[in-house]
Amino acid sequence: MPRIQGDIMKGWTEDDIANLHVKNELKKNDLYNKRMDMLKHNIKPLPKPKRKAKVGKGAQQPNKTEAEYAMLFLAGKNDFRFQALTFHMKNGCDYTPDWVVFENGSPIIAIECKGSYRFHSQGRAKLAFLQCKLEYCGIIDFRWAVKTKEGWVHE
Repeated sequence: MPRIQGDIMKGWTEDDIANLHVKNELKKNDLYNKRMDMLKHNIKPLPKPKRKAKVGKGAQQPNKTEAEYAMLFLAGKNDFRFQALTFHMKNGCDYTPDWVVFENGSPIIAIECKGSYRFHSQGRAKLAFLQCKLEYCGIIDFRWAVKTKEGWVHE
């Protein structure tokens, strides 16, 4: 029988070595499961940051592109609101869609409107939009709308 790891393994059979590997893997899996259970019980959501609501002159209003989108596509909806929700994601970022459509008091669609001109902030907005779409999948429908020369494109 060939020696595998010097004198330490002298006299060990292939079955002995295989059993040792199995035991080590079970220990690793057991340790992993214990750590995951500990994390599940100790992870608490981050507190919502305290912010003052903007009302009056400082309140956000839709720009021309967002207003046009609402006039064309949301006019038939009963309850749609501009920047009505802010999503707090696990990575610490917040995302506020331009329009939120509500049905029976619950949000069902979040819409982000962009013009054809690309600002540097559009990449950050797209990243936050996609992250939010992943984290809130199945809870709310997310739509990205871009105004082009030919009209509106929904992604």
